[in-house]
Amino acid sequence: MPLCCSAATDVVEQNGRLAAGSSDEDLLRLDDVCDETPFVPLRGRIVDRALRQRGTLTRPAKEQNADHTECDPLNAEEQAMADAVTAKLSDEGRKLIEAEAGSHALVRAVRGYWTYDDRVTEATRSLEVFVELRRKYGLDDLARGDYEATKEAQKLLRQWRSMRFAGFDIYGHPVVVELVGKSLKALDWKDWDKDEIIRGRIVCTEVFQALKYAASRYHCPTDPNRVKVLKHVYVVDMKNVKTWHVTSRCRDRFKAIMKTCEEGYPEVAWRTYVVNAPNYLTIIWVVIKSWLDPVTTARVAILGTNPLKNRERLLVDNIPLDAIPQCCGGDARDVPLSLILGAADSSSVSMMSEILTPAEPRRSVAKEAPAAEAESPRLKILAGVAVVVAFGGAAVLCA
Repeated sequence: MPLCCSAATDVVEQNGRLAAGSSDEDLLRLDDVCDETPFVPLRGRIVDRALRQRGTLTRPAKEQNADHTECDPLNAEEQAMADAVTAKLSDEGRKLIEAEAGSHALVRAVRGYWTYDDRVTEATRSLEVFVELRRKYGLDDLARGDYEATKEAQKLLRQWRSMRFAGFDIYGHPVVVELVGKSLKALDWKDWDKDEIIRGRIVCTEVFQALKYAASRYHCPTDPNRVKVLKHVYVVDMKNVKTWHVTSRCRDRFKAIMKTCEEGYPEVAWRTYVVNAPNYLTIIWVVIKSWLDPVTTARVAILGTNPLKNRERLLVDNIPLDAIPQCCGGDARDVPLSLILGAADSSSVSMMSEILTPAEPRRSVAKEAPAAEAESPRLKILAGVAVVVAFGGAAVLCA
């Protein structure tokens, strides 16, 4: 059934919507309900409010240059590929795709690797990576709402407060915002282990999957698989980001994130909007997109610093004003993902008390000076482009 929450008006609601001035503290005071999904538990009140603002969701439309919607069942050719992939999977992999989370991954892998020369092998490898990620990072425990797993996930999401949820488009795609400047600062912490960084981004991605499942269930309360929402909208905010912010440490860690995400979570981006992008990126994007598949380039828009123009673009793409983040001139009150993740006891002080304060590195960190980069300005620009185009959704460029 649809997500459950109290409909009572409280200090953070104005006519059923989040008040623009509401603080994170206000949201934590809500008498919330934990809602289970095959991915992570959600704080039902926040998510359900965003879905109720949409009313009746529209069935996802066909993508440009594609002959199907994301919620269409696999056709005969795709099913044949799915059967071939299943036959090559490990026993653990075959068991996983019989579950809800794995069945979504199978559809994404089949369609994400459809144009590859050896698509069966590549899709199989992707699913095995997905299996390993679930095992390595205890994602099944997290999905079950295990207290320790949820507590650890909350700590990770505190590190990634740059990742925020703004609402849903008319199809039910979650609108996720990444504040790249804050992400770069996090990636540049010397004391933050690379594996912990990757684990944090995987937890972020699992929250996205849970939000999509919530939208699927809102489409059809009796059968969440009738209209599957498998993709999300990324808004990548580049405000005040300069090329010298992308240090060698940032690039190294970003590459690790990108490799893991594009292998384990292919075909997840509906649209990616890069806002507040410097002018040179728009020029370079014109060149880069000529190298990419038309289906991929149709999903990426490099936008400038004019919030009115950015808002109009998102409105044209069927994202309502109350789901458009303020960095794009919209009215959305976006919230950090740490406030979306639920717990078996979401009122527990020990679980939620530290969410509002981002974790700091364990000791003072000397930042790398721009002069220490032994690279030309051109290489720095290209590195910046790589971050801009793919930072928020690494799967965009490999979909």
